[in-house]
Amino acid sequence: MARRGFRPVRSVLRAGDAPVAHDPSAPPPRFVPRRCGERSGRPGRDGSFTGRKRARDDPATPPGEARGHEPAARAGGTPPSRNGAILSLHGLRIGVTSQRKGRELVAALERRGGHVLHGSTLGGDEPVPAAEIAADTAAVLDAGPDWIVASTGVGVRLWAEAAREHGQLDGLLRSAGEARCVARGPKAIGGLQALEVSPVWSSQAQTDADVAGWLARRVLPDEVVALQLHGGGVPTVFAPVAEAGADVVSVMTYRHSLPEDVGPALELVDAIADLRLDVVTLTSPGAARNLLHLARTHRPGRTDEMLSALRTRVATAVIGPVTASALEDEGLPVWLTPSRPRTGELLRSLEAWALRREQLPCIPPRLQLLPGTHAVRTPEGDDVELGERGLAVLAALARRPGVVCSPERLLAEAWGHEAPSDASAVKHHVARLRRKLEGRGIVIHTVRGVGYRLEGSDARPG
Repeated sequence: MARRGFRPVRSVLRAGDAPVAHDPSAPPPRFVPRRCGERSGRPGRDGSFTGRKRARDDPATPPGEARGHEPAARAGGTPPSRNGAILSLHGLRIGVTSQRKGRELVAALERRGGHVLHGSTLGGDEPVPAAEIAADTAAVLDAGPDWIVASTGVGVRLWAEAAREHGQLDGLLRSAGEARCVARGPKAIGGLQALEVSPVWSSQAQTDADVAGWLARRVLPDEVVALQLHGGGVPTVFAPVAEAGADVVSVMTYRHSLPEDVGPALELVDAIADLRLDVVTLTSPGAARNLLHLARTHRPGRTDEMLSALRTRVATAVIGPVTASALEDEGLPVWLTPSRPRTGELLRSLEAWALRREQLPCIPPRLQLLPGTHAVRTPEGDDVELGERGLAVLAALARRPGVVCSPERLLAEAWGHEAPSDASAVKHHVARLRRKLEGRGIVIHTVRGVGYRLEGSDARPG
């Protein structure tokens, strides 16, 4: 008789399985312990347990799927496959604007069954002449920086290479070691290794404005701040630092350029305007701005058609909030954004969107964010003022319609360096948004213990 509180162990063999003979020389079954938020998976034929992560808080995973597992079968039956691999993007017509990693992204999309049109809107990162970098470096070294801001990894490495070429590397390394270094994001942290230093702080929002705001609260009058500007960066973003009394100097190590052959990019513009694409991927703010610039300069008669398509029929898949802002500043919606600005996360978000699209085809966003006035335009055409913070919270939700966003994600995107340690600030701002958007068909749901999800922003049929 079994003891109270214990259940007899059942065999792991299922119907139709052949008995497995015990091999004394075989290694013991592998067991991977579960972490908080996971639940155990079905034991395999070899007796191993891998565990299965709960997918409800993974914005790249559709309901009922676990990250890393095969997508669920489509409504029409078994999903298509090739050589045993699931074609999760089968038949999806995808435009790619990337330059530096465009080929890798194209290959990954095609492996998943997508039909890809590659038209890079960037000509690459064009290095500034080393002599020009050396002149700026000399000014930085003479000023003796108290702070050094690293914007990008490639920019810092180009800075170090130019300094080495002109015999300034020792001085640059010494200044970096004596200064307090700040990184705009993870790639900038890696770039600072070329200067043999680590940052005292890194922006979670990964924006120039967030870095400038953080510095403006900490610099002292007459301190010197040296900026390594990225290809699309402008020193005016750091005006709050100068207004705080600091002396700001900058070094530009590379610039974004247009492609030498704009033909593929213009073909992409035509394909969007003709509705021959389902989605366009944008992996940098420069790629987004150049797409619009090329359309206006080379296809002025088709620009309005392209913009209309991007609002209603052709989805925009952006890598992160900085790229999303480049579209929103132009009055264009963002259809999907991954939880983290990584190519792999973008691919998973595309797979989840493609699966939802088969059930609810062509569901364009209904909200138009108005960053200039900190307002949102509702489906009825009314402009509702939300305030700077309220708009930032709504933007983070609107970029991921139907996806649960954790309070930590909302804090990072909406508050940046000013994010409070208490996540209740998110709760209060969500409550204000609900009051202002009440009765307008836009609902923010609370998913208890996980976060918030915006519903109604993509409910209009195409």
